Amino acid sequence: MRFSAAAVERRNEIRRGTTSKHAWERWQPIVDRSFGLLLLLAFILSQTEPEMPLPTRLAILVCSAALGVWYLAGSGQRGRLNRSLHLIGYFVVGWLIWFVLVNLNAFFFLLLFVLFPYVFIATVLPTAIFLMVILNLLVFITLNRISSEVAAQWMLFMGLTTAGASLLGYFVEDIIRQSKERQRLIGELQATREHLAQSQREAGILSERHRLAGELHDTIAQGLIGIVTHLEAAENAVPENLNPNLSEHLQQAKAIARSSLDETRRFIWAMRSVVFEDRAFHDGLRHVLESWSKTSGLPANLVITGAECALSPEHEFTILRVIQEALANVARHARASQVTVTLSYTPDALLLDINDNGCGFDPEHIQGRGFGLTNMRYRVGQLGGTLTVESEANEGTTIMAQLPVKAVP
Repeated sequence: MRFSAAAVERRNEIRRGTTSKHAWERWQPIVDRSFGLLLLLAFILSQTEPEMPLPTRLAILVCSAALGVWYLAGSGQRGRLNRSLHLIGYFVVGWLIWFVLVNLNAFFFLLLFVLFPYVFIATVLPTAIFLMVILNLLVFITLNRISSEVAAQWMLFMGLTTAGASLLGYFVEDIIRQSKERQRLIGELQATREHLAQSQREAGILSERHRLAGELHDTIAQGLIGIVTHLEAAENAVPENLNPNLSEHLQQAKAIARSSLDETRRFIWAMRSVVFEDRAFHDGLRHVLESWSKTSGLPANLVITGAECALSPEHEFTILRVIQEALANVARHARASQVTVTLSYTPDALLLDINDNGCGFDPEHIQGRGFGLTNMRYRVGQLGGTLTVESEANEGTTIMAQLPVKAVP
């Protein structure tokens, strides 16, 4: 199923626990335009009064410009004035400018349609209620100069309105808080479902690999063991005076069968997980090294450093296969007498070093031709890691893999 770009973005937003825009961000352009239009309308209407003195007209012009600059300054800094004292200082300055304007001309009462909601948009609820009280007091003082009866009615009306708005604001804030919590839970649920699906896929892959390894062990490996056994029996049964080349052919056939058996066993190791062997990861690695030592006759040591942590199955498989491939190369080409595998845990990465004291080689000379190294680099790269090889003639070889890891609880 394919999703549109918008659907994918929405899913990512839910996973991050965020929405595309907050409500105040969506409404802010409307509030900004409304403030500008009301300020311009109030200024034009104030200038239509024919008996207004010139100094008053100039004062209205200056205060209107100052109020516009005040609003624009707050709009540009929105989101930065995150301290209550900064917000209160900012709004008190704007309230005082408006107070001067409304006392110069009553048309500037029109700005209240924007100034009240602007407080709720720009501040948190307790600060908004406090600033509303200050603004209502300034309105009361202005109306009291016009008519004490109107001022009293205004205060009664605004007192009830402020109380209702406060209760409604807390109610809405609680709904928003619950919505954010629900959104966070949805994001966690989505992440959990994806993690579960990934775990199920990995479990299915591991189960299938284990089944195939068992099938290979019970069929091809057992068949090769039977061939080797019969070849040895045939070699022992051949009379010495018979064709002298026959014994040589039997030895070559036995060597080929043993080599094929070793390759099959290595493939089975690569297919099987140490988890399915009922062993811990490190115990499984030690078992792999011990089995290889018995087959190759070379000692192999495992060294673990750092604070150990649980790894994902993908990381365990990659480490296991890199070690197996490196050991196979040592057995075939290195002519070494000892191998050391070092697994180092760091806070954000897992370091794997496989060192042998063999004959070494020139890494540049075999670049692009060694399938084993190419395969190891591919596996490590699939997990976002890197693999490097250091080797010189008669100086041994060191294979270093670095895997970024996150501890699995």
